[in-house]
Amino acid sequence: PPPGGAGGRAPRAAVRMADLEDRGLLGEGSFGEVRRVRLRASGEEFALKAMLKSWIMRERKEAAVMAERAIMDRLDHPGVVRLCFTFQDESSLYMATEVCACGELYEQIARRGASGLPPAAARHYAAQVVAILEYLEAEGVCHRDLKPENLLLGESKTGETVVKICDFGLSVALEKGSTLSDKQGTWAYWAPEMFSAARYGKEVDMWSLGIILYIILSGRHPFDDEGLSDAAM
Repeated sequence: PPPGGAGGRAPRAAVRMADLEDRGLLGEGSFGEVRRVRLRASGEEFALKAMLKSWIMRERKEAAVMAERAIMDRLDHPGVVRLCFTFQDESSLYMATEVCACGELYEQIARRGASGLPPAAARHYAAQVVAILEYLEAEGVCHRDLKPENLLLGESKTGETVVKICDFGLSVALEKGSTLSDKQGTWAYWAPEMFSAARYGKEVDMWSLGIILYIILSGRHPFDDEGLSDAAM
C-alpha cells in the first residue's frame, strides 16, 4: 500500500503501472532504472524508480529498501525529494518521487567545466544543502552518498532555483551518539574515517559537502589530478 506521507500529507489512492504513462528514461543503475511517468487520471508527473526484485534478493537489499522507504516517508522538508507513492508487481518494487525539472547540480557543473560556478551560485547552493543537512541531523538521518548527482534542482514558487537531496538508498537512521562502521557510498566523497577502521557518524555528510563545494567552485575534485589512478587518488 502507499505510505501515508510525512507532515500530515493525505495518503494517495493505490496506483498500478496501468495508471501511468511512460515519459522517458531519467537514469539507470544496477538496481534497475528511473523513468519519468505521468499519472493518467490527473496529469501529474513523477520520477519512478523501479528496483528489480531479483537484484534486491541477489544483493540482499531487502532491509535497505525498507529503510529507504521508511526514511523518505517520514522526511518532510522542501530540500528533500518527496516520496509520493509506492507499489509493486511480479518483477519490481516501485518508488515514485516528485520530478525536479531543472536536473542535477552535476549537469550545471559539467557545462561550466574548469571555470566552476560563480561564487554567488556556490553560496546559494551550499547554504541550502547546509540547511537540509541540519534538518537531517535533527531527524537522526545520515545520508552517506552526497554527491552532485544526488543534488537535484527545482524551482520555487518565486522562480528561485532550489536544491533537493535525493537517493536515500544508503541512508540510515541513527540514535543520538550512535556510530557506524560499514563502508557505503561513493568513495571519492568519503570522509577520512571511512577509509580506516574508525567508526563514524552523521558528520561524514559534511565532509562530502566540502568536496562538492570545491567541485562547484573549481570544476574539479580536490584530490584528483590528470592521469592519477583511482588507487593513487
